[in-house]
Amino acid sequence: MDTKNKIVLLADDDEDDRALFEQALSAADPSILFFYSEDGCQALERLGTRGFSPDVVFMDINMPVMNGIECLKKIKESKEYNKIPVVMYSTCGLSQTKDECLALGAAAFVQKPSSISSITDEIKNVFAGLP
Repeated sequence: MDTKNKIVLLADDDEDDRALFEQALSAADPSILFFYSEDGCQALERLGTRGFSPDVVFMDINMPVMNGIECLKKIKESKEYNKIPVVMYSTCGLSQTKDECLALGAAAFVQKPSSISSITDEIKNVFAGLP
């Protein structure tokens, strides 16, 4: 059995959303290691850190500098990172946006829930669907 701690990277520019996500992640599984970036450029820089290999990236869409869709494209074009599952995590619930993200290679699209328990449930669902 794999005893390696799971690693999650959240790319989200909203400090409150990051704090809620971190609480929910800890409630889902306290052994998960949590890292964050504030935009797509920072997420790509983090992915480029030697030895850093998250099990999943949760990616907000509406961020400054580089938005989540642009970052998703860069990740999926990269030989180094394209196997990392990217879950789009956004307040946007438009089916057109969801369809675009999935077509670009997102593993899933999760609309940001409003409560910690709902976020925890979504995180558990994402991990249940990962290899």
